[in-house]
Amino acid sequence: MIEEIEAPRGPVGDFEAKEDGEQEHVSPRRRRKLLTACLCILGTELCERMAFIGIATNLSLYLKQYLGYSAASASQLLQVFKGTVFVTPLIGGYLADAHFGRFRTILAFSAVYLVGLLGITAVNAAPSTRPRRNAPPDGGYGPTTAAFWAFMYLIALGSGGIKPCVSSFGGDQFRDGSAQERRYRSSFFNWFYFVINLGSLIAALVVTPVQEMRGYAIGFGIPAAVFVAALALFVGGAGARLYAYVPPEGSPLRRLYQVFKCALITNARKPVPSDPSQLHDPPLGSGNVAFRMGRTPRYRRLERAALPHGRPGRYQPSLAEVEEAKALLSLGPFLLLAVLFRIGCDPISTLLPFTGDSLQRGMGAIKVPAASMSFANQLAMLASLLAYDFLVVPLARRRGWRITAMQRIGFGIILQILALLSAGFIEVARYRILARTGIARRFARALALNPKLAAGSARRFTVPMSIWWHVIPHAFEGVSETFVNAAVVEIFFTQVSEGTRSLANSLLLLAVGLSSYLAFGLNKAVAAATKSDPWISQNPFAGHYDWYMFLNAGIAMLALVVFFWVARCYRERPLTDGEAMSLAELKLSADAGEEVAHHHTHAPGHANGHGHGHADEGGADGGAPSRQGSSALMLGGGGPTSARVDSGVLQQLRAAGGPPHAHARPRHH
Repeated sequence: MIEEIEAPRGPVGDFEAKEDGEQEHVSPRRRRKLLTACLCILGTELCERMAFIGIATNLSLYLKQYLGYSAASASQLLQVFKGTVFVTPLIGGYLADAHFGRFRTILAFSAVYLVGLLGITAVNAAPSTRPRRNAPPDGGYGPTTAAFWAFMYLIALGSGGIKPCVSSFGGDQFRDGSAQERRYRSSFFNWFYFVINLGSLIAALVVTPVQEMRGYAIGFGIPAAVFVAALALFVGGAGARLYAYVPPEGSPLRRLYQVFKCALITNARKPVPSDPSQLHDPPLGSGNVAFRMGRTPRYRRLERAALPHGRPGRYQPSLAEVEEAKALLSLGPFLLLAVLFRIGCDPISTLLPFTGDSLQRGMGAIKVPAASMSFANQLAMLASLLAYDFLVVPLARRRGWRITAMQRIGFGIILQILALLSAGFIEVARYRILARTGIARRFARALALNPKLAAGSARRFTVPMSIWWHVIPHAFEGVSETFVNAAVVEIFFTQVSEGTRSLANSLLLLAVGLSSYLAFGLNKAVAAATKSDPWISQNPFAGHYDWYMFLNAGIAMLALVVFFWVARCYRERPLTDGEAMSLAELKLSADAGEEVAHHHTHAPGHANGHGHGHADEGGADGGAPSRQGSSALMLGGGGPTSARVDSGVLQQLRAAGGPPHAHARPRHH
């Protein structure tokens, strides 16, 4: 039986703020228990990422080579699968927040996840269903294909269901509000983000080559075995009574529904009040008022919802809840920006493996799998994090520069354009080599005699061009995602109320899923419009893969135009004192050896009447710290609450096939 422990509530996220010197030290017994619990959670996340990325990295080539899909169809199916992975967190987050709690939700969806992993392994191991390389397609209706996709969508449901819960469950373990435990928590989220990328890197460098050299029965069996180890480790921590369990708190959707209903239906004919004293604005802590947000001039018509109706027993929205709804609406332009950005991320991961399979892939006696080149994405991301944290932020602090979230988004979009342009020009060079050497013509003649022939299967059909050129677009893409994802997550954390941060992050993950569905639609539209001369050809020596990369670069340029519009219209919501306290964190743990460079603050005298702001002496200007550009936000350790949100959503967005896990729900006080 799970014992649910109510975490202390206080002005700093989930934790009671301690006075200086109060409970500063964690007892050795508590430290050992906390360390062991964190190791169980970190080990679980490492194994889960290895399992998912081990399945997803080589999936497009598997669909083409073993299930007989065309390159365009394989890319489209992968896009739909990835979209589903990022839509299902809505289900997991809702069930965890409103009904079952994080631990039970993780267990339930992990069981579904494991069934899917074991299922695709069995499909590729059983003689009656094992697909053969370059076998003729069954049209998607054969037993092998049908069973494979049924189990793959169980994986999508299981993976998406646990995404919002794992890192938040890790944050739940730090119940004490002491400075030492807050430092432990910051360190935990740094390590959490590290093991996510370590698991992805191991999968790209180890699991993917095994799939190519030893087959997919073993190649899918390894992720299944690794996930069994993850589940055993996670359950073992519960059996050893290591974990703290925070009970579910309910969903904010009811409050939002009441606000929109009262504003747009019940009070739709009433005038918008100009005097705030006419609005229902009870003091903090009374009734259903668990947070306070300053009044803003945007979306004034929604304030009709806070007009007192004088009917006892009927729900009365407060002004704070109206401001909560306004804040969520203000994120709409960023959702559009996120969708456009993520559409451009797709072709590098889904299409480059097709053309890379025809390039020179030898590295000594080893033949490098084309899909393994995604390792450059993870390495570039880690390098950019370190460079930003140890070079850019200290330099900005010394020079008095303010690095804002909007600047990081703009820089990331520019890097994405460079990634797609570099991928397109690499394809231009490949096509020129094909035309010069005559490989395409020889392959077309041989393919007519042997339909099972694969590009790159023999030296005479291998393009004399190194696959290591693919490092360039993957590296650009990794750095681009790092800057954009960290900044967008920061905005989605700071610009909404404590009670809707989980919902805001769910919407952000939903935008990622929607972008995958739109990328699928774009792929289908291009395939339909270019039937006579397909851009994404089954034959990698034909088609116009370069044009498709340039088309996506154009979409990224459209995202840059939208960014300039959003940046022009964007107005930051000032933080209340409580929110500023939750963002003004102490230094990161000594184990991490890193320091928070910029903390969030607010205008003096704002919010609840205190005539001061909360600041930290580490600001870029030496006095008032910058609200943006925090190294902690890049690493998921910016504060007791921001760490929970950033470390979760950032890695979900990062890997788009696996990353990006936090539906952190900071508790009200």
